[in-house]
Amino acid sequence: MSNIERIKCGNGNAYLVSDGNNAILIDTCRESYRDMILKKMQNEESEFDCPHPWSC
Repeated sequence: MSNIERIKCGNGNAYLVSDGNNAILIDTCRESYRDMILKKMQNEESEFDCPHPWSC
């Protein structure tokens, strides 16, 4: 079963869809929220890795 988590970013949202050790980030936010989204992903209990943090 998939888990969908909304990450509030001002007027926009990002969504982290995860299932086990796999995740997809659906980002509808401005670039200024990038660091906040990456921090939120790193705080998740699951171990999601971003291979290129500058492009996530």
